[in-house]
Amino acid sequence: RTFCALLNYATESRRKIPQETLLNTMASVMYRLLYLSFPTNSLDEIVRLGLMGFCTNIFLQWSKVNLPYPHLSRTFKGCLSNLSIPIAPHTMLWVLVSGGISLCTQDDDEWLVPWIQTTANICSARTWSQCRDILKNFLWIDFVHDELGQKLF
Repeated sequence: RTFCALLNYATESRRKIPQETLLNTMASVMYRLLYLSFPTNSLDEIVRLGLMGFCTNIFLQWSKVNLPYPHLSRTFKGCLSNLSIPIAPHTMLWVLVSGGISLCTQDDDEWLVPWIQTTANICSARTWSQCRDILKNFLWIDFVHDELGQKLF
């Protein structure tokens, strides 16, 4: 969360983050997420996949060019469709939106958008602003995720 707050502050104040900070954070976070291992369809695994999706938008997308990650995308969708335990609605909303932003395509909107809307309603988020307030309680970087998240909402 500190890194997200730092990026949001840097954007608001129009300051640059040192390249070393960005690269060290990327290496530290991505390698750990890649090597964590949890049972398929568990809460831990869906959160790990949501975090990986979140990180791809920060570290691996350049100039708004979305690179496909087919294996990660398939794993994310498969885990979502076969969840074996209930997930708290606010957490599920963040997983759906953050993962949906980077791991899903427009073809997935058919099932993803209704699921996001239903989950947002359960969370009493009737507007994008209310939904965004919930998402910002998790990891959220305004300039990276706001526009794309609003499109999904």
